[in-house]
Amino acid sequence: DRMPGPGDLFAQIQARKAEADGGEVDGGGGGNAGASNKQTRSNLLAHLQGRSGPKPSPPKKPAPPSKAPAIHIPDGKRFVFDEATQCFAFDFTKKEPSLASDRHGNADIDIVVPLAPCVYRMTDYTLAKKEPVELRRCILKLGVLRCLSRECKTLNNLLQSRFAPQVAIPDLAPPLDGAETPSRPASTVGKLEEEELGKARFMELLSNCGVYQKVSEMILERSGRVEQRVQDAAAAGKRGTGDGGSDSNANPFGIPQVRVDQLDEFLAELERLVPDLAKAREEITNSKTVSFYPGLGELFCPGSKLLCHPDGMEGNPLGVSVVQSWYVEELNKATNKMKRRFILVVEFIVSVGDELVFVAASDVYPEFHDPTRNVPLKDLSHRKLVESSPDDMALLQRLQQRGEFYASVATHNHYLEYYPHSFFPIIGGGWSNNAVRPLSKGGRVMIDVKRGIVEGHIPVRGAADGMSDTVKEAIKLFEQSKRTGVAVPFRTCILPGFESHSKKSKKALLVTGEPADSDKCQLWQSWPMLTGFSFTARVWGKLLLGMPKPAPKIAAPVKSPLASPSGPSSPRRRSVVKLGVQVGALGGEGSCGNCGYITFQEKAFEQLVLAEDKKELIRAVARNAGNNAGGFGDEEVDGDIDIDDDDDDDDDDDD
Repeated sequence: DRMPGPGDLFAQIQARKAEADGGEVDGGGGGNAGASNKQTRSNLLAHLQGRSGPKPSPPKKPAPPSKAPAIHIPDGKRFVFDEATQCFAFDFTKKEPSLASDRHGNADIDIVVPLAPCVYRMTDYTLAKKEPVELRRCILKLGVLRCLSRECKTLNNLLQSRFAPQVAIPDLAPPLDGAETPSRPASTVGKLEEEELGKARFMELLSNCGVYQKVSEMILERSGRVEQRVQDAAAAGKRGTGDGGSDSNANPFGIPQVRVDQLDEFLAELERLVPDLAKAREEITNSKTVSFYPGLGELFCPGSKLLCHPDGMEGNPLGVSVVQSWYVEELNKATNKMKRRFILVVEFIVSVGDELVFVAASDVYPEFHDPTRNVPLKDLSHRKLVESSPDDMALLQRLQQRGEFYASVATHNHYLEYYPHSFFPIIGGGWSNNAVRPLSKGGRVMIDVKRGIVEGHIPVRGAADGMSDTVKEAIKLFEQSKRTGVAVPFRTCILPGFESHSKKSKKALLVTGEPADSDKCQLWQSWPMLTGFSFTARVWGKLLLGMPKPAPKIAAPVKSPLASPSGPSSPRRRSVVKLGVQVGALGGEGSCGNCGYITFQEKAFEQLVLAEDKKELIRAVARNAGNNAGGFGDEEVDGDIDIDDDDDDDDDDDD
């Protein structure tokens, strides 16, 4: 047999390809091979033409749905609810703040903030799109809307108390018509600076609404007019004249009030449309249980007083107040289920060395394991204080006593005594230092938070809780502010009664009354830990402020300087600088469970075996030792130290 030629091999290959394509091939000669070859080429050509042919046109996109007809908003209304779409439509004709008449009829006094920009910002909508706002989104952000309403009243109370010739009612709302309040001289009317106004939480909420700058300018401009009118009236010896209103004695100086246009009506409409809100409140009151949605939002309303337990406080509670709250929805793509989280923002008071400030911390509640079932209130990490409960009110009073003690000693430096198991020594250094066990013995300590911060000692013991982290961040921001000059976003506590421990200031405070803008009533939410140097253990440490015992069981450890001198009492003086040395303060307000003010044995000198003439000589030297004997000015001593209470009482009697 001979090998097939190249032509025969090519014919065989073509025949096999034709069989694979389904063609018929005869086993004959070259004519059949040529026919099959043509058939193969025609099949290949048809296949190539099919692949290179025009592509099919893509499917047409569905036509966009036609826009819903515009919802008509009646005159005088700023919003309308559409039942069909379950959405709110707002009036966009008024986007800028404006002036309006106050409740007494005086023209161009009050500042009106438009509703639409505020609601769109609070509910995370874009105002430029002018989309209808869903009712569901409003309920998710109901805690933020309520916070806006509450903080507006707080700002109005600040304006009223700062500029009114009378002391305003110490409440969130401005003084009511016809309310009797103790009068004060018009010369005591204060000022409102731009920095202080910017730290007001109401202004912080408006910062992203597009109306902040305009509202701020209007408030400052009206406040300047009020200040000038009060000064003119004080110079003329008059009480002031009206602004042409219906009642010349009502708001004579034109004190402005701020209001968000029809915000209260909008909140009332939400309550009407969602009856589950009232049902959740009934469950909280009657069954002491709460649902996740919307129960937690109704339990933790803005302004609610809560108790929590930060890490490292040995079970001592911290009082906090609710700032705002809201729900967050997240879609789980794996299960295609919607999950909710509840964000709770609270605030409390902490010392940053030179002053007390309000700081805010947030906490997260994940959705309950079974969202359809309620959870007992006792199982939550925050416990709400109920005003109708006598036990809760007694606990709040004890928190207030501890807070007053904290405010008296937390700024500058203060000389105290502590009891066993209350002082935690610091071993090592740095911001992460911590003390594990307290000292088993008591002693005396110099509280100095400012110096402790310089040394790197922060009054926290928690490692990963939100409250302790907030205190650390607040102190860091204040330290950076000292170096860079950038203002911090924390509001400073206004405590006029704690600036001095002298009897004259206390008597003046009793005569004029507590200022309405004072934050003394908020001291129940003070941080329960301080830093200081123990003279007994000769080491820096952290002093834990325990809760004072109930009032019926023990007497108050510190007496008022105006009380009768019967029994021992602690001498009182504020921290001053003498000869370049910082002198620690003594005495103060409030009480604490495991530490307190030092009670010296003041009659020990009387028991000293010395002749009376020598005792009198020693008294004279001690009494006049600081009266510019060394040529130093009054600015160092300030002449405001009351140590010898008996001599002051004798001087008062002689007058």
